Amino acid sequence: SNINQDEDDSYQDWVEIRNNGATSVNLTDFGLTDDATMPFKWTFPNVSIGAGQYMLVWCSDKDRANAGEPLHTNFKLSSGGETITLTNASGVTLNTVTTPAMLQNISYGRIPNGTGSFLFMNVVTPATANGSVGYTEALTPPTFSQESGMLSAGFNLTLSTTVPGATILYTLDGSEPMASNLGGTTYSYKNQYRQLNASQATGPLLTNSFRTFQYSTPLAIADRTSQPNKISAISTTFAFNPTYLPSFPVFKGTVVRTKLIKAGALDSQTETRTYYISPLSTNRFSLPVLSLSIDENKLFDYNDGISVAGADFENWRTANPTTDATYEEDNANYFRSGRDNERTANMTYLVNGVEVLNQNVGIRVHGGISRSTRS
Repeated sequence: SNINQDEDDSYQDWVEIRNNGATSVNLTDFGLTDDATMPFKWTFPNVSIGAGQYMLVWCSDKDRANAGEPLHTNFKLSSGGETITLTNASGVTLNTVTTPAMLQNISYGRIPNGTGSFLFMNVVTPATANGSVGYTEALTPPTFSQESGMLSAGFNLTLSTTVPGATILYTLDGSEPMASNLGGTTYSYKNQYRQLNASQATGPLLTNSFRTFQYSTPLAIADRTSQPNKISAISTTFAFNPTYLPSFPVFKGTVVRTKLIKAGALDSQTETRTYYISPLSTNRFSLPVLSLSIDENKLFDYNDGISVAGADFENWRTANPTTDATYEEDNANYFRSGRDNERTANMTYLVNGVEVLNQNVGIRVHGGISRSTRS
């Protein structure tokens, strides 16, 4: 989980207990366990839960049972599924819940709240009422026929699933696969800014797009270097004439991101694989390779991208028509004072052409005046 942090600022699994009764209940010496043969594996201190109220217990293995402080069990929850049992001080079972295999940032709770059947929920509400939307099935991602890597020749990539009635979505531009983006998303960017003063011509708004596809046949993965430059052709500074934009075809990899969707089921998580095709194979680079995959507009959109000068700089230039922009790094999108400036991306890390790390990360633009230089 990376939704709910405990008092140590760490993300842990947790269970939520609700008192459906009309009076407060004291939980002293009540037991909570993930082992049916040990009903008092972890016991509550002298704490009470009011009528209609909630109590959150962290399943962190930190074993903290002090009244008035956050509660932590001496066991963790398995992502493969667990049976959690709550007993009273006399050992009478009050509630038993068996969870299926769980996905990150997905909860499993009763709908209607506190009384209904257990369902998967993608809106997570710790220590508060559950939402009204749940799913009986949580999908697992499609399977790739080839893992990430640096390869000497192209190949046909197969995406597959054993789930009947499900649809495989994929992207080839690093964006998150979304059923809502099968028609594509267009965003604007600018490659010419009024660097010196307001009398300079401001460049036109240019457009790029990214989109999701529905999988039907194997994907041809090949060396894409000869294709037109796209991301490397976007200016990330307030330069009037960005001469650093490459005039030659840059070496390109292929990022394939995929997820599974099905009516009435919870979408799978997105899986990402990165491929570099070159006759040099693993000898193409002497250093490890880090690949970041993200919706392009989150970085380069004129109004909201965090890696461009963008609208923030143009608005500043209009208000400051003659000021030298050289040291005005805090008046551009990449500074974004008072605005959300973190974006979620996938990071794939290759060493000697082999993937050693693949996970979601949060990225921000960092630095002082260095933020105004090309990236």
